[in-house]
Amino acid sequence: MVRMNATRKTSPTIRCCIVSLCLSWCWQTGACCVDHAEVIDLSGKVQVLLEGTDEYADAREGMTLESGDKVRTSGAASAGLSFNEENTNLIRLGEKTDARISLAGDEKLELNDGEAFASVSDLGAGSSFEIRTPTAVAGSRGTDWVTTVTAEGTEVEAVDDEPYVRHYESSGQLANIETLIRPGEMTVVRLFERPKQFRRMIPERMQYWQSAKKDMRKRATQAFQSRSQRKPFDRNEFKRDLRQRRNQSTFNPLEDTGKAADDKLKPMGSREKTAAGEGFSATGRQEKGMEPLTSFEAGGRQQNASEEKSPAAKAETPKKAGKRKGDAGQVKDKGYGPF
Repeated sequence: MVRMNATRKTSPTIRCCIVSLCLSWCWQTGACCVDHAEVIDLSGKVQVLLEGTDEYADAREGMTLESGDKVRTSGAASAGLSFNEENTNLIRLGEKTDARISLAGDEKLELNDGEAFASVSDLGAGSSFEIRTPTAVAGSRGTDWVTTVTAEGTEVEAVDDEPYVRHYESSGQLANIETLIRPGEMTVVRLFERPKQFRRMIPERMQYWQSAKKDMRKRATQAFQSRSQRKPFDRNEFKRDLRQRRNQSTFNPLEDTGKAADDKLKPMGSREKTAAGEGFSATGRQEKGMEPLTSFEAGGRQQNASEEKSPAAKAETPKKAGKRKGDAGQVKDKGYGPF
């Protein structure tokens, strides 16, 4: 009984020690990192495909992305992502980029196409921050670098400090060797090949990314400050809204369907207007003093092959053809376009 009492008295202290040790271990190893990425900045058209859905939807600032979610950007668009609560481990996806959130240990992102600028400054001891591409894995333990997927392979540019790159062996396995890239230099990694010889970055690109880093950090700070004032992202609600919009667009009736159906049944020569403009209808041609078309196909102007021509008609054909050729030239001069 005495032993049990002693154990009960000391158990709160022991528990506190265990919690403190666990928190310390988490902080040092990075085990307390969040299990999602947050969209903190958007420019242009950016879409996401959440895991478990089959349709891309417009991204929103403040939404969280889990492992398996996909992000794509259109031309002249970009997306800023944060991978920790303090918004200090960041990735900016450039235009025409296709990526997938990974969150598998050190690997945070799969870059299938396009460009990703990573700026990482808050990692636990012994941990890394990596981006996987079809031909390599680029990462760091706290630096700024650019990863670009091209037709040639993977380009890795060191903006600050020394990121590393790992290539794939011919067996398909990822090499254990980490090739460090010095600041201001870059390399290219092709599939199943070691990194190419380093070369200097273009000075304009170095200046651009250094400026982009400042802008990205500024936006990350603003997003961190406004997070408490923003409604938390509800993933299930987002999916429900997506399904509702899809159902509404599926069952939304077409306007003026009767007129559209009647218009489809009319021969081409009887329509007053077409996509190419006025002048193709029989009425329109008569109003402009032009001879009506004898064929129902305005583009072909060919006689029906099944019709029998009389000798008189055959004799008149060259004359009519010549006259019609002149008409066509006049119509073209008037700006009605080719038939």
